[in-house]
Amino acid sequence: MQRSTTLVLAVITMVVANTGFAQCPVIQHSKVPAITDLSYHDARTSLLRAGWQPLNSIDYNDTDDSDIRYGNEAIFWNKGYSETETCAGTGLGQCIFNFADIYGNNLKVVTIGEESPEYNSYATVNRYWLVCEEL
Repeated sequence: MQRSTTLVLAVITMVVANTGFAQCPVIQHSKVPAITDLSYHDARTSLLRAGWQPLNSIDYNDTDDSDIRYGNEAIFWNKGYSETETCAGTGLGQCIFNFADIYGNNLKVVTIGEESPEYNSYATVNRYWLVCEEL
């Protein structure tokens, strides 16, 4: 499965630029800890402790290098973060991650910044929201 750079950037730009997300009519969901401005690694740990589970975006057996070639995507994928939906290769380097809770809710998490541990630089959570859609 190949994705074009243009399509990936367009999707991330629409998600990150849109500030009018409607609140989901969620009656019950797992607690979402304060994760904004945390490194993705720390935010992920907090989410897992709060009961959120990684929602695989790409089946590990069905992926190849062309599926994970943009920005930080290969770095996160190689760490076993299969909840990585997509990453931009330019600009703010946004990535989108997916989680699910025991109640069937879907949580989207967006990071910005370059993931470069050798320079002590880590992508941080910029925003998150519950998605109003079926899993």
